[in-house]
Amino acid sequence: MGREYADEEGCEQGELFICDVSLPALKDVVSQLEHPFYSLSKKIDTKIRRYEYKGNWIQIVPSVKGMATIYDKDILIYVISQLVAKRNRGEVISRKVKINTRDLLKFTRRADTGGAYKAVVASIERLAGTRISTNIVVPGVGERYDNFGLIEAGSVERKNGLDGRLVSISLTVSEWVFAAVMSRKGVLTLSSEYFKIKRPIDKRIYEIVRKHCGDKYYWKVAVEVLFRKSGTMSQRSEFARAMRRLVAENRLPDYTVSYDRESKSLIFSKRAEMQTRLARSTAVSLVDGETTHRVVALMLGIAAEEVQGLEEKWVAAWREGGCPDIPDTDGEFIAFA
Repeated sequence: MGREYADEEGCEQGELFICDVSLPALKDVVSQLEHPFYSLSKKIDTKIRRYEYKGNWIQIVPSVKGMATIYDKDILIYVISQLVAKRNRGEVISRKVKINTRDLLKFTRRADTGGAYKAVVASIERLAGTRISTNIVVPGVGERYDNFGLIEAGSVERKNGLDGRLVSISLTVSEWVFAAVMSRKGVLTLSSEYFKIKRPIDKRIYEIVRKHCGDKYYWKVAVEVLFRKSGTMSQRSEFARAMRRLVAENRLPDYTVSYDRESKSLIFSKRAEMQTRLARSTAVSLVDGETTHRVVALMLGIAAEEVQGLEEKWVAAWREGGCPDIPDTDGEFIAFA
């Protein structure tokens, strides 16, 4: 790998970065997880879109070939994952990247077929043609206005002429994406099962949950809020059906999902930690002993056996909420009662 250098204009350049790290951990830009940069439709979408949420805004202007889709984003995930892996190893990276197309298809779990190679070329065209304007802050960079393409340039290399087999892709990622990679706080790890998610709306929901659940055991969000954050162009009724299906199948990587009818919210909980904490909760009582039961019985003027029923309801509510940590279980139970 060569060292980065500055050209005569003072603009940062870099020698070509070759993607050659074997199956690195999946990484994505935090802002692209939280905000709807990509179309969820498989059809050509040329509509200009603008989203605003809590002071953040993003405007997306597609080319005549359509807005970049959440499936096109797989290429950027591959590139970002490679860049982060080499950055973490202390190697020099640059915005100019060369990809072995067969490695890309393997990484994104796509078939090695002629149709898949054509789809990659179409994805590059949409990524390069889609323009983004936004005030969304890249972590570690600061607040500013940006206008950029999802990739700045792209080219393909074929074996045996223009109609031959597609061998590799060269592309230049935007400064916005590269700044996120270099900031360290600008990227998050995705589940290794991410590419197994087939429906575009399910992929988008996973992204949002990955961003917001973070290190917490669970994340609760109103369906209406999730609808707006998803960026879907579907009607609310269609989105509601998709969420009911998501709950019924409960196959989202890393997270279980349940629906709270009273608050009209979805509750996403981390799978492994959820299972551990549920197992613990069935083995022991959360409330320490008889003293707390007597206190509650005296407070409410009820029999001791009725307090046991209240504790069971409280534990059920705790489980439904994702089994969060409770520093003072007795105090919390008394407050609930």
